[in-house]
Parts: sequence; C-alpha cells; structure tokens
Amino acid sequence: MRTCVYNGWKPNVTAKRELSLATAFFALLAVLVVGLMRPLDTVGWACLATSVTFVVLGCLALWKDSMSAASEPGSWTVDQPFGGDVTALAPTAVAPEELISAAQAGEPTNEERVVLKTTIEALVEADALAPGEVDVMLLWRAAQHVDPGRPVGSFEALYALATLQEFGLFAPRRLVFVPSHTEYDTALLAEITASVLMALGHGVGPDDVIVVLPGEGAQGRASITFPLDGRRETIMCDFLWKYPPPDLCEALINFRRADDPREVVCADGSHGMLLLAAIRPGSLDALNRRFPAEDPLFGPP
Repeated sequence: MRTCVYNGWKPNVTAKRELSLATAFFALLAVLVVGLMRPLDTVGWACLATSVTFVVLGCLALWKDSMSAASEPGSWTVDQPFGGDVTALAPTAVAPEELISAAQAGEPTNEERVVLKTTIEALVEADALAPGEVDVMLLWRAAQHVDPGRPVGSFEALYALATLQEFGLFAPRRLVFVPSHTEYDTALLAEITASVLMALGHGVGPDDVIVVLPGEGAQGRASITFPLDGRRETIMCDFLWKYPPPDLCEALINFRRADDPREVVCADGSHGMLLLAAIRPGSLDALNRRFPAEDPLFGPP
C-alpha cells in the first residue's frame, strides 16, 4: 500500500529536484565565469553576483525544506488506500479528542451549522454517505484544524471530510479525494483506480492494480490493469506528471455494478484536489439544489 503523509498525498518532490538542479547550474555558471572571463568586466561581475546569489538562496531554501520536513509536528503516516477501510490509527496520528482540542476554541456560528448540516444531509440523501458516519461538530473541528478562524462554507465542509480521512477518523466508501499539483506515479494511479472502483462497489485494492507508465519518465499513454468479477480488465489513460489523468475516471465509471448502479460526479474545489462521489443515479439535481451556489457544485467528472 501507499504511505499517505499528513495532507493525504505524496509530497511533491519535483519542485525540490528542479531547485537542486537550478542551484547546481548556477554554481557551475559561477565557476565558468571566474575561469573563463577573467579579468571580469561589468557583465562578468553581474553574472557572477547573480549566480552566487541564486546559489546561496537555493541552498538556504533546500536546507529549510529538509529541516521543516524533519521537524514537522503534524506529520504522520498511515498505510491505507484512499477509499479503504481504516483498521487502525498510525502511532503518531491524532485521535478525535486531539483533533478537537487542536482546533480553534469556540463553536460554529448558526450559518456554519446550517452549511455543515446541509452538506452531510445532501450527501446522505444522495447515498454518498451513510447516516451517522460524520456529525456537524466533528466536521467543523476538522475544517478549523486546517484553517483556524476561517468561516466554513460548502467547499470547506466538503474538504473537511478529506481531513477526517487523513487522520483516520472517517473511512469513506463512496467518496474519493483525487490530488492535483502533486507528483503522479504508479502507486498513486493504482490507489485512485482502486478507490474509484471501490466507490462503485467493487472489491479491488491498490495492490491488485498494475500500472504501466510511458517509458523514460515521459508523459503519454499509461495502461492500467485490474481484476474484476473473475476477469482482468485493462484501460488506457493519459499520464501527466502533476495532474489527474483527465480520462481515467471516464474509463472507470464504465464498470458500474448492475445490481448497484452508481453515478460518479465531481466537485472541483480550490484545495488542490477533486472530490469524486458515487451517488444514487438520478440524484445529482437534488444534490446540487441543497447547496446555494451560482453554478452547480457537482457535475460530470
């Protein structure tokens, strides 16, 4: 299984690698300027000063990143698929009472209570949540834990569910949180594939999924193979380094169960992730009517 880290997704190491390469390039440039342009003229001194400044700042940024990663108090790991059952909290994961006490003291406003209650009821009515899985106060505390003091609206309420899942306090069966702007690899694609299939009612885990990416680290077409009802299925999708494959969900929703059909819908928020929900067919309009928004909150993925 994949190891999820604090914010629920694999940390983006691409930016760190790019910064390291850029720092090395400017260090080499500084050496070349000194070696090839002596005696230095105005342009030479400017190139040298720019290169040295970038190297110093790059090294400082890399050092701070490594220090913060080592000392991050909220970091924890738990081996689980996105949509899988939570069997146990990791040793350093927060317990429910710790999540509550860590949040900003106080109570939700009447407006926030309405938003939170509406969010839970709307998802229950669409059969994306089971009654009693989440309550208003725990959802509000999760939202406050992420962004203390910020008023809780519909998006904050929805993505507080992802926070509860990260801390092992909620194991969604019909909801899948898909990251964006992170480094995609075979493990992450396998987890998303398994999670969508589980949301559709299939018993598929990430270890059952085989992902083959384009060669030599290139973007292109990837193949994904998984077992389903005693047979093996293979689908193709676009592989992008930092974004969800745009055609992956479209391919997966073709594997609906005949005895439990589901409509997969998507909410695109500003929290660096997409929320996929496997709802009861025909309930999309009723789901969107529960949220006061100019545009429908949920739509086709």
